[in-house]
Amino acid sequence: MIRQAVILALAAPLLHASESAVDFRRVEVPGQGIVWDAPCETDPSPAVARVFWQRTWRLDSGRMESPWSDACLRGPAVPTAAVTVRTLDPKGKMPRTRVDQPFVVEVEIGGLLSGMDFPESVSKVLLERRLESAEEDPESRRILLGSNGLNRLRFPASGLTADDPTRARGEEEFIVHTLAGDGRTPTRIGGARVLVLPVASGRIVGIRSGDTIDHAPQLKIVMTDLYPTSANRLMLFPGSSVNGRSGKTLRLRTIDAENCANVSFSFKTLDRHLSGDGTYTLALISDTVYGRELLADPITFQVRRNLQASADTTRGRRGPAP
Repeated sequence: MIRQAVILALAAPLLHASESAVDFRRVEVPGQGIVWDAPCETDPSPAVARVFWQRTWRLDSGRMESPWSDACLRGPAVPTAAVTVRTLDPKGKMPRTRVDQPFVVEVEIGGLLSGMDFPESVSKVLLERRLESAEEDPESRRILLGSNGLNRLRFPASGLTADDPTRARGEEEFIVHTLAGDGRTPTRIGGARVLVLPVASGRIVGIRSGDTIDHAPQLKIVMTDLYPTSANRLMLFPGSSVNGRSGKTLRLRTIDAENCANVSFSFKTLDRHLSGDGTYTLALISDTVYGRELLADPITFQVRRNLQASADTTRGRRGPAP
């Protein structure tokens, strides 16, 4: 009501002179608390405003309540965005994670307009998640973000897929777009990528779980997709379990690289590490930033060095010659 009284006071000379309707404009500058009402003949554009909301209404002497006849946004309004991916692995030239591990995407947004009935082109941005798998076709997922400041998105695992989910690998990219433009103009205002690596695995060839042996065979060890920063061991444990027991490291392979590595080798000297008859367990174990994990099911076997064939040692008695 106070606003209308002020506008009427400003418009009174014009209304009296013309006895016809007068168009007025209201300019509102977001974030600055500036509200300015003026006749349309006056340029209402604040010289220092990056963007402002302009509403127009018609006022006449016989009508106190008048709806807005027009509203538009004036001035350039381009938001800003900075994207950061944080994983459990602090190393690497680019952020990296394992396909089964969680990570966080932080999106710092500035310049979005709020507090009025603004269109989405200036009040929201589009966050695109691109999934670039080595085995599947690229996929894109999109959500709208509508708040300035830090937006933190938590992902329990990568979205990449494969026939074997543990073998999925590739990259994920998070891109922030403006919603303005003609569909042909680039709208990217920020983005970041994360390298997604598969879960490592391994095999021990030459002996099987449940075997009973009198001498140790030659073994072949195969380890696939070892994590870029990892310590990988062939270990021997007394008994039938690896849990709660102190094992002996038979061979250690350390990886320090930007990507996964494959390792294979022969092991011929298992006999030297078998202290006597009994039960033993072989295991492939990998230590990474995600903890200690088995690369394959452990192999439990029996050693019996004193196996002897049973034979009849009783001498036959010869009878007298006929």
